[in-house]
Amino acid sequence: MPELPENYIQVLSNRGEQEDSMKPSQLTLDECRKRGMEMGIVERYNSFVHKRFDFVGLGDIIAFSKYDGIYMIQATSGSNHSSHRDKIFKDEKLKKSLLKWLESGGRFGIWSWSKKGDRGKRKLWTLREDEITCNDIKNGD
Repeated sequence: MPELPENYIQVLSNRGEQEDSMKPSQLTLDECRKRGMEMGIVERYNSFVHKRFDFVGLGDIIAFSKYDGIYMIQATSGSNHSSHRDKIFKDEKLKKSLLKWLESGGRFGIWSWSKKGDRGKRKLWTLREDEITCNDIKNGD
């Protein structure tokens, strides 16, 4: 298998048959648990409009630990990673909210999940972590 960048982590799930249908939020919760983080889902569902709403329009999960600090995570599929990143940088209200979060000492990351592996071999869920910092917001990266 080709060498993966340092912000990719391969995950072998112990969920058996369920593994193929796992959602990015569940994979992210599992990864947080593995890292010893406390976490909770902060995304909410409005049944009247049949729509999900992220915490301050940005994150699905808040996780924290002694080593990682407080982390807001946007969990998504690999194919939607860039659209989530673009949404943040194109929307002034989201950029302002994220900058407040970061300046308050929080961390923010887009964690996307996709199956990767050599041709003919078992594909494993692979995590791509994309941490966004104050400098990224200020520089428009």
